[in-house]
Amino acid sequence: MLCGMARKKRGRGRPLLVSDPDVEKRFLDAVSSGVPLKHAATYAGMSERTVFNTLSRAEEAAEKRASGVPLAEFDVVAFEFAEKVRRARSMVSVRNVGLIQKAATGGHVLEKTTKRYRDPETGQLVEEESVRHADIDWRAAKWLLEKSFAADFGPAAQHIELTGLDGQPVQVETSSVVASLNERLALVAAQRAEDAVRDEDEVIDVEVVEE
Repeated sequence: MLCGMARKKRGRGRPLLVSDPDVEKRFLDAVSSGVPLKHAATYAGMSERTVFNTLSRAEEAAEKRASGVPLAEFDVVAFEFAEKVRRARSMVSVRNVGLIQKAATGGHVLEKTTKRYRDPETGQLVEEESVRHADIDWRAAKWLLEKSFAADFGPAAQHIELTGLDGQPVQVETSSVVASLNERLALVAAQRAEDAVRDEDEVIDVEVVEE
């Protein structure tokens, strides 16, 4: 019975965090490079279960803090670890958004070459430098706008739905349009009939020459 109680108490106790700062650093370095948490844990020599249990405990600690409940030492440890993980993951976003922005802007140096040769007329050594710059990538700019300002530039912003009164379908008045078209068709038909009569009344003189 005592052993059972001890096991239950341990389950609610200190998160199984590794105490080696070097291991934690390897884990956070991997996360900041964009490696998923479970692979970063394996790389650093940490248990994947330990990582996710600690992050789950950190969420509970955050709720306690928001409610004004004092945090136990174990909660503080988990909360601080989760903050480190969040900062490491944020570094991935900042770094890669910077790369996308760089591609969208263009102009950065891609290649620089130096050519040295001797001028055949003067005999002097001449040095020429050529630089190749990156073009502006509109696709990167488009992606960045769609993700950062989805309400204005995302796919949803391109969908426009027209509704009538109180959300009902739009009522389109077609009677005036149809009447106007009929009137124009009648005018065209009358003009063609008049042209046909005029063609029949015209007299064309024809001279026949017999050989």
